[in-house]
Amino acid sequence: MASVKGRALIVEDDADTAELLRVHLEQLGFSVVTASDRDTALGLLHQLPVALVLLDRHLGARDALSLLRELRRDAVLRDLPVLMISGRSERAAIAAAYAAGADGYVTKPFSAGDVASGVEAALGARR
Repeated sequence: MASVKGRALIVEDDADTAELLRVHLEQLGFSVVTASDRDTALGLLHQLPVALVLLDRHLGARDALSLLRELRRDAVLRDLPVLMISGRSERAAIAAAYAAGADGYVTKPFSAGDVASGVEAALGARR
């Protein structure tokens, strides 16, 4: 299937969640690549053109907010739309994600509609 919207990178350390996000994004017209950790994600971002990043708030031992801050400081990657995915729904967690540079926030468990709305919010924030 040819992508209409470009490539999305899913950064998620849980394989089942990454697969579910992949299905939702492909239904929205994205081609998808995945990374299960920070270093792999950065490598892919510097190798491939990416239109959107979906970033899990908790990447094992590494904090995804630090990765997000790093993206925002990078001259090449700073304008990438980033949608944060998290099991945390409290206001402080959401505020911290936006303060770090997230363009949208979706809480787990999520539906296809939640992902679609989050993607639109993230893409719209960078337009």
